[in-house]
Amino acid sequence: MYVHTGVNGSVSDGGVLKHTTFYKKLTSGQLMLPQPKLLPNTNTTVPYVFLGDSAFAISKHILKPFPQKNLTHDKRIFNYRLSRARRVVENAFGILSSRFRLFKKPIMVDVKNIDVIILACCALHNFLSKKSKNYITNNCVDREDFECATLRGGLWRQEQTLLDVNQCNQSNTEEGKTVRNIFKEYFNGVGSVDFQEKMINVLGN
Repeated sequence: MYVHTGVNGSVSDGGVLKHTTFYKKLTSGQLMLPQPKLLPNTNTTVPYVFLGDSAFAISKHILKPFPQKNLTHDKRIFNYRLSRARRVVENAFGILSSRFRLFKKPIMVDVKNIDVIILACCALHNFLSKKSKNYITNNCVDREDFECATLRGGLWRQEQTLLDVNQCNQSNTEEGKTVRNIFKEYFNGVGSVDFQEKMINVLGN
């Protein structure tokens, strides 16, 4: 997981990304990503991708959900599968904020020390998640019940509400849309899972 600090909080996630060394290397082909591979049980080759929400611009290596307006069944399936994968990141940052309470209000220290504090918390989070059995328990993270078609949010969600970020004008690429459609067809075809039909109705994708 990549962590970047030093950009104003009013900037959207997509805007923050564009200021990172990670993004510059991604767009210039210097990130050393693995070569594209075949989707399981198909003859279709796809590039390795990173998952984002609607604040990001779609591109060859960045997937985002389809817009919520006029969603077809197949697009809802894609959005559900994307959301399900992104939930890992949401839980990680949600638990980090819940455990390190300074993230729940403005950090009242000299601005020049903010980056160090945030990165230290991230390092401690990684350390404790590996060394302490009680740091992340089963109740901390989101869990789906496929039999009952329900989703139970992690305990961290009961303590805070994540605010929507301001949208940033982004330039979506046609190549990115093509990659997204390939994954959409895969998730609705040979890559489907038996519980996705139940869960798209539960999650409202």
